[in-house]
Amino acid sequence: MEDPVSRESHVIGPSKSDSAFLLFEDLDRAEWSNKISESRSAYVALQDHFLKYIEHPDDLQSTLDPLADDEESPWQHLRNDEQMRADISQDVDRCLQENFFFREPATKAKMINTLFIYSKLNPDLGYRQGMHELLAPILWVTDRDAIDPQSFEQFRSTGQEDDLMIQLLNPNYIEHDSFTLFCVVMQNTRMYYEHNRSRSTDGQMDAIPIVHQCEYIHNNLLAATDQQLADHLQAIDILPQIFLTRWMRLLFGREFPFQDVLVVWDLLFAEGLRPELVDFVCVAMLLRVRWQLLSADSSGALSTLLRYPSPEPHAPVSFVQDGLYLEQNPTPDRGAFIISKYSGKPPDSPKPAEIASGKLLSGKRFQFRNDLKDRSDASSPSRSPARNSPLSIEGLLQDVSEGIQRRTESWGVAKAVRGAVSEAKKNMQAIQSEHNARAMRFADSATMQTSETLLYRDSEVVNHLKSQIQRLEERNLQLAKTLGQAVNDIRSQVEKKEAPDPEAIRTALMEIQTVQTSLETPPANENPKAAESDGPSRSSTDSSGTSQSTCKSPVQVEPRNLLFP
Repeated sequence: MEDPVSRESHVIGPSKSDSAFLLFEDLDRAEWSNKISESRSAYVALQDHFLKYIEHPDDLQSTLDPLADDEESPWQHLRNDEQMRADISQDVDRCLQENFFFREPATKAKMINTLFIYSKLNPDLGYRQGMHELLAPILWVTDRDAIDPQSFEQFRSTGQEDDLMIQLLNPNYIEHDSFTLFCVVMQNTRMYYEHNRSRSTDGQMDAIPIVHQCEYIHNNLLAATDQQLADHLQAIDILPQIFLTRWMRLLFGREFPFQDVLVVWDLLFAEGLRPELVDFVCVAMLLRVRWQLLSADSSGALSTLLRYPSPEPHAPVSFVQDGLYLEQNPTPDRGAFIISKYSGKPPDSPKPAEIASGKLLSGKRFQFRNDLKDRSDASSPSRSPARNSPLSIEGLLQDVSEGIQRRTESWGVAKAVRGAVSEAKKNMQAIQSEHNARAMRFADSATMQTSETLLYRDSEVVNHLKSQIQRLEERNLQLAKTLGQAVNDIRSQVEKKEAPDPEAIRTALMEIQTVQTSLETPPANENPKAAESDGPSRSSTDSSGTSQSTCKSPVQVEPRNLLFP
């Protein structure tokens, strides 16, 4: 069997090859110059259009009152743009602050302009947290590859270098080229940031695309290669979106050191940055820590997945090579090969049913990916940790010390934990009341099924709901423990006499984000037949006769500064 890591020595380092991988469709360099010129000219036009009044607000001529509350007023549009840039600037100020390059004002200005213009071009998506961490490595590599301005003028005057290379490495177009590369990357990662919810045929709102994708990776791809691990994660209530969202949105940028991330991206870009490959890289990362996860409880598994261990002595790029290996044929045998290669301990032999499921996966996974892409297209009109700066840490600690309870209430976590069980029990009473009334109606109708059959069906519904309530109570208890531990960790950092530990603060915020994500995700319905038989009992009626859905999401808040602190 081919060793998926045998090609590791042939992977190139980060370079301007990213442009060739992403921008150019073939090796005909005669067309490269035109494409580069066109992309740079397009960005200049976008700058003139979107930054005109940002840079020169006095040029905005309008007979309307600047203070008028009119959404169509150009002044209101300007205020909205300034607010968007302020939100972007807040994230950029915290991005990769251990690297001096990202602390420079010129670098921050380039990032803010690039993200702002992209958001204006994509109003349905806008700016989402995490985009700045996708742009940062692109800008860094583009800047490092550019020729020094003084040397550039010398080369251009002497004509000693290739004209195409001089054009490609022109230091005057770093921001332009970074924008173009970022747009290409976002074409393939856009679905990870979309928040639109489509409505299914039964009228219910579907989960956002990234949640669908995380569930697909767990329920289909991981199950096809390691059914035991997939079952274990489900048994200990590990929601895949808790950790996979960050992995995919940032293209693993938080999981490995910065220089290793650049090499990982090189191979991803060389393969066309296919979302299918990103999926299997996630599977490869799960298989690599299989034994740690199987021996851990819910808290330990989350700690491993949110603080992914170093893969040494193997380079992180080996995960991409393993992903390519699995993508060719995702079977239990290939999963077992990867597990035993890195751990020296092979898993139990897969059951025949698991082998069959692996053979049936190929057609299903591509159909699912096409469905997600169609949904994304329909909505569109057209580890290196980002550590906080010392000033940001100080401000955060002051914020925490002044009002931990106020923040948890504003996030909706505490209210959701207290109200989830009572809401479910209220719904249970409504279901039982509806069941009694329905049983009486069925008894009067000679055309209905026998009463024994009806009682049996309804008892199934009641038992199913009781089990759901029990699982909900267990989950809420675990979430409450996690939240309490996070609050205690933050409090201990605040009360320390010496300087607080930024990593401890970040870890605590990750745990709080875990609680929030769990509460925002409604439990999956594991009994479709029971749900169908229950019909009208999915909604309760208040005193005014208004139908109210009983399947409410506990909180609806934007997790700013938590998923990407």
